[in-house]
Amino acid sequence: MAWAHTCWLHHRWEDLEADVPEPPVPARLNKLNGALNFFVELLDMDPDLLSLVTKARRQKKRKPEVKIEAMISRLSDQEKDDFLVRVTKDEPLLSVKLNQRLQKLVKTPKSARMQESTRTIGTMLQEAEQIKQRRKEAEGKKREAKKLQRLKKLEAEESTLWDQVDLHISEKNVKAYDAAIDILKKLHTLAKHKNTEAEFELKIRHLMQRYSRLSSLKSKLDWAKLIP
Repeated sequence: MAWAHTCWLHHRWEDLEADVPEPPVPARLNKLNGALNFFVELLDMDPDLLSLVTKARRQKKRKPEVKIEAMISRLSDQEKDDFLVRVTKDEPLLSVKLNQRLQKLVKTPKSARMQESTRTIGTMLQEAEQIKQRRKEAEGKKREAKKLQRLKKLEAEESTLWDQVDLHISEKNVKAYDAAIDILKKLHTLAKHKNTEAEFELKIRHLMQRYSRLSSLKSKLDWAKLIP
């Protein structure tokens, strides 16, 4: 069933009407084995849609608890008398049998379960799109938080990084120039964040004046778009 439902999820949605109902979700769809996970990746399935149906399975509404008094009241007078007589005879496992009988009385009939509302493809796609948007927003916030952490660390090391740039350039070799350029790119990003690009450009000019004879360095600065 899980294989069949996974294939159904990969169906071409444009070929289906929006009011087509979703088929029952298999019990183990939220616990895909290695083969099914490979199958999902192979079909390049929408992870948000798959998440939607598996979440619905996990969050299936529990049946409301029915009080024992209400359950017993559903027994006929004859059944009540019968159970009382059996109690006086110390019938083994009578409590288990009584509970089984009571559970049958409160169990939802199959016909009623079949009449429960089922999601349509249109509803599923709307919900999946909402999940996708929430996921993208959460991922965006996470990326932004990480970016701010990196920038905060750069700001704390800014002075040291400029010293490292000078140190690398003074080695006067291609590998050292590349290391200097990498640091300057980070410092440029920090300057944009702090709105201090004018100060950054001034430092680049001073750097070029000090090392005006290093044509290869100038070429690398120009290629990295760091020359004002």
